[in-house]
Amino acid sequence: MSNTETDILDQFSSAKVSFPKTTYFGIALLGFFILIRVIIPGFYPSSSVRFLSLAIYGVASFGLMIYGQNIIKKLNRDYTIWAIFLFFFTGLALIIIGQLNKKDIDTIVVEMKPKEKGSNLNSLPEITFGTSSELLMNALQNTSFTLMHMIKNFKDYTKENTMLFPIMAAYELNDREEILTPEALKALDDFAEMQEYSDFQELLNELQKLTPEQIRMKFE
Repeated sequence: MSNTETDILDQFSSAKVSFPKTTYFGIALLGFFILIRVIIPGFYPSSSVRFLSLAIYGVASFGLMIYGQNIIKKLNRDYTIWAIFLFFFTGLALIIIGQLNKKDIDTIVVEMKPKEKGSNLNSLPEITFGTSSELLMNALQNTSFTLMHMIKNFKDYTKENTMLFPIMAAYELNDREEILTPEALKALDDFAEMQEYSDFQELLNELQKLTPEQIRMKFE
């Protein structure tokens, strides 16, 4: 991916994705570990109290380990390495994970195989969108792979003045005769459902009846 495409993605994204609360969970777990290993034995020498404390710690540690693994997936990090780290050092790993941002798309290695041309979108009605923002038009100049990624993650790339992006990206890919992945097609239907339509085709049919000004007002 070129530097220009990466810059557009950074501008287009609503925010850097991170989970800072994960750090607090890690601190709390480490604090609880110190409590049951140092403080509780001094005040409550009874073995039953220590056993109960360890049982509670074990359940909490296991639950937070699973939580941390889910966060790692969302951050596009190496799952295997972090899963091992979480298993042996759950509290410390959670503290570090809470300080991470989602890994940039340009660091994800994807093997693109040659594919047959010919869009798999249904017949798209002719729609006049009118003048669009410079940011939106620049985003549509990305590679087809990047456009499909942005469609699949449209919630990260739609904000003020860019709500039309999934629709215009679909038209751009259709013009390029690209075959959309099942995930991208589902994302378009999900986007339509957010606009209270049954699917993407119904949304397009409705937009066909509107003027460019009405379309802009609808998605502001």
